Amino acid sequence: GAGASTAQPAVSGLLTAAWSLPGRWSGVATDEKTGVIRALGDDRFAEIDVQGRIRHGSRFPWNSEARLLRPAKSPRLAFVTFTPWGIRRGVVGHGVRGESLWYYVVPDAPDDVWVSDVDGDKIDEVIIGYNGRGGLHVLDDQGRLGWTASLANVWMVAAGDVLGLGTSQVVTTSARGRIHIFNGTDGTGRPDIAPPPHLTRVVRVRKIHAGDEAATIFAAGSNRGVSTAMAFSGSGD
Repeated sequence: GAGASTAQPAVSGLLTAAWSLPGRWSGVATDEKTGVIRALGDDRFAEIDVQGRIRHGSRFPWNSEARLLRPAKSPRLAFVTFTPWGIRRGVVGHGVRGESLWYYVVPDAPDDVWVSDVDGDKIDEVIIGYNGRGGLHVLDDQGRLGWTASLANVWMVAAGDVLGLGTSQVVTTSARGRIHIFNGTDGTGRPDIAPPPHLTRVVRVRKIHAGDEAATIFAAGSNRGVSTAMAFSGSGD
């Protein structure tokens, strides 16, 4: 999310839909100031106005995954696509009409990609975690490399202010069986968190309450067919 918004009064009674769009949609981001809505489907992107009209739409390559950037944080770059465990397509930045703005040549197959403002410049960066020995790369919104970190098999990547410093950190898991935390501005490493080894397959970061000083790390995985999730602070508590 892009921060807390003004609390709205409670609504009583039934809600009715103002409009709807057919199809399968997997993600949405909005700009409260302009009313612009960006939405992702399984293989398509759409920019939608407040009346539910698609202003721009495009398709992206089959078997790609996409990450949606927030309009207020990235007016030009709308989304990025990548193919998990695939090197050929690299990571591609797209504009609001789906046009390719830049292409980033990857050193190894991406495992995961995330987008978030990690350096405090009010513009989303692109975080890439690689399979093999590619490590971790952080790009700016023009596809230029900002910093790297050496890790093997970076399974999942995320970002948020888990240390309560007022700026975001990059959070990853890896084949080391740990959760890694890096300063968002320069990639300086922070102390790792050592969860149970099976809880390093998935990691996401979120503030539980808008007023929380720091975001919470959520880690998940499975062991002998049983799925488990745990929540951690940035210090591992």
